[in-house]
Amino acid sequence: MKILPFLETVGVLLLQAALLQPVCPAAAQSVASSRKETVARDTLTAGLVVGRAALTGLSVPARRSGSEQFRRSGALAIDEIIKGWAGVSVRDYGGIGGLKTVSVRGLGAQHTVVCRDGAVIGDACNGQVDISAFNLDGIEELSMNLGIADDIFVPARTALAAGIINIKSAAPLLANGPVEASLRATAASFGSRDIALRLGTSLGKDWSASIYGTTLSSDGDYPYSIANAAGQYKGKRDGADCRRIRGELRLRGTLGKRSRLELGISGYGSDRGLPGAVILYADAAEGRLEDKMLNVNGMWENDRESIWRVRTTAAYNRTANVYTDFSPLYPEAQTDHYLQEESSCGLNVMRQQLGAWSFGLAQDLIFNSLQSDIPFCPQPRRLSSYTCASALMQTDKLVLTALLQCVAIGERTEGGEAAEGRFRLSPSLSIAWKVLEGLTLRASCRDGYRVPTFNDLYYDRVGTRTLKSEKALQTNLGIGYESRIRSVILRASADIYHYEVKDKIVAVPTMFVWKMRNLGRVRMTGCEMNVSSNAKLGKSMIYANISGTYQRAVDISDPSAKNYGHQIQYTPALSGNLNFGWELDGGLGASYSLQAVGKRYYLAQNLPQNALKAYFDHGINLHKSFLVRKTGLDFSISALNLSGKNYEIIHGYPMPGRNYRITIKINI
Repeated sequence: MKILPFLETVGVLLLQAALLQPVCPAAAQSVASSRKETVARDTLTAGLVVGRAALTGLSVPARRSGSEQFRRSGALAIDEIIKGWAGVSVRDYGGIGGLKTVSVRGLGAQHTVVCRDGAVIGDACNGQVDISAFNLDGIEELSMNLGIADDIFVPARTALAAGIINIKSAAPLLANGPVEASLRATAASFGSRDIALRLGTSLGKDWSASIYGTTLSSDGDYPYSIANAAGQYKGKRDGADCRRIRGELRLRGTLGKRSRLELGISGYGSDRGLPGAVILYADAAEGRLEDKMLNVNGMWENDRESIWRVRTTAAYNRTANVYTDFSPLYPEAQTDHYLQEESSCGLNVMRQQLGAWSFGLAQDLIFNSLQSDIPFCPQPRRLSSYTCASALMQTDKLVLTALLQCVAIGERTEGGEAAEGRFRLSPSLSIAWKVLEGLTLRASCRDGYRVPTFNDLYYDRVGTRTLKSEKALQTNLGIGYESRIRSVILRASADIYHYEVKDKIVAVPTMFVWKMRNLGRVRMTGCEMNVSSNAKLGKSMIYANISGTYQRAVDISDPSAKNYGHQIQYTPALSGNLNFGWELDGGLGASYSLQAVGKRYYLAQNLPQNALKAYFDHGINLHKSFLVRKTGLDFSISALNLSGKNYEIIHGYPMPGRNYRITIKINI
């Protein structure tokens, strides 16, 4: 079982080489040679997914992008990468500061878990993580597993998620001295300015520190043209400005020779306008949102090669939100304050090297609380326990993963009756079989489970305290293929899936107001295909990726309802992505991306008047890397949404038209 440290070591070295290329002394002697090696290494790294067997990367439907893909595409934000993945949709409410959430295979953002460096980012209030708060600076790798991964050494509460987004921070490399630094400056359309600074330094033989800070400001007042009522309405987005700042300090070190420790503290603040939907010619600013977040976390882990692997984590997160509503329905502006706090601790234990078997046990304890001054808020508190027992069997031909998760939740409130406690056992099973060299078949079945959020249960007049949890039976069959012929690497995968969601939490109209109810039942059947290739032609590298998704997600809640058998809201039947690019050994390159999304419906009934038109969003990027002595310079220019269409992802929220971005990055 020595292949684990080998793969991890190779992966780390490859990523280090890709990141260090601009400042490596050897690169000064031969820029072309270094760039050639970087591209080759990045190609190999893209095929590595956490695991130990030769089936790694083909045993689960997975999406992955590294620092080199970020550089080639010119992307700055996480959502720009994620929206190009098959089976994944980003719900974007428009503008620089608009809310952005991730839904996997139409299940909704509440079924998606976001992890940063192994720590889960939670939101008990609404269950959706706004990924617009993160950008790609300081991130080494971004990945997503759709279902059960072949790594069982993970937090217990990730076992129930339909999709797990993993954000891996870049550690300081310090190969060129005791200090490294990078500075990025970006100017974009609509008065957008974005600056990011990252410093890394050595603190003795066994410790290092990294400091990261970023600030963004945008006027956000882009023009738009949108079909409205009987005609085409032209306007300018008002109240979509955004100001935000983020800072982070992380310490990494070893304790003796057999364990490591990481400590981190981060803060985030934003002030952004929420202009609301453009409906019936009304486009005035309707609200503002201020966010302040503080996170403190720590992790200790013993030697990965040890027979017994142990990891302990602890985290505290405090999020304060202030929402101001300027709606003309009120005589004066209404201001609501929210304060969320989450304290968590986790323990992972894994016994490995038992022949082909490994066994794990994970335990997470989370305490959540919500305080608000909105009317009749009961100030809820929740204590959650997630326990996951796991088994992993790996051979040269077979990977078998089995999980059993136990969820126990209790709640209290300061006012009124609290929701009942919850308890559930959820099993999951996946198997991957290597049929031939490079050809793998995979199958999985899992029991997904979503607990109602505080808003679902307690929000004034809308919440329902007797709600049941959502259950989602998820099955997947897939095939993966990978081959290398001389300088050409080809990867292809296809998956078909079937999901049955029961007790789906939906908002339904009552006599006077909308109420949350367990009236929903949804059946989802779909298929995904993905083909990617990298080829070395002379002094240049050509890479391409194409993916497509077909999904039929229909409401089967009530056979007598008018929307029975209709496609659920905001879920297209067809969608696809295309990316290709070219790069010379000297660092000059270009890339093109296309996202195509078919017709969707924004209301439950699939009527023509409820349809959102299909759209194509495509853009190009030109980039060039330089090396001046030991200083690396990266220059990038992007043209986005080339068609200039103000398409809608969410009804009434037009996206920006054609826009441009220039980025300069200095690596010292």
